[in-house]
Amino acid sequence: MTRIILVASGLLILTACGSGGGGGGGDSESPAPETGSAALGSRAVPGGSVTVTKSGPSTAGRQSFRVTLVSDPLPTDVRTWIGTEYDPAATGMAAVPVAGSPGVYDIALSVPSPLPAQAHVWVRMVHADGSVIETGHDDFRLSN
Repeated sequence: MTRIILVASGLLILTACGSGGGGGGGDSESPAPETGSAALGSRAVPGGSVTVTKSGPSTAGRQSFRVTLVSDPLPTDVRTWIGTEYDPAATGMAAVPVAGSPGVYDIALSVPSPLPAQAHVWVRMVHADGSVIETGHDDFRLSN
């Protein structure tokens, strides 16, 4: 029952965080730069927060990202992928914990070329009790 409540509350929080209202006149957000580091954003999740940063320049269709989690307990598995819409079947790539930095993970993902409009970095966190928290559609946008 606790797991169901945790997942349900997580979905409610993520829905509230990711439902910024598009009111017609175009997005004020701009695409992430092609080189250097760029913060893609930070979102509240049940028990903490998740932040994604694009790290360094894209190389041959690959881009490095850093995922930073503030959570207690930390998840047992962190996976990421790039997509335009939520896909419950997506498994993503396993992020690698940074040694000596609890809650910090690095991942290199294939970036489609050309980058589709509305592309996002999606993050899935799986906890030891089996609960799953995923980021929402408007989190960690790579392009408009």
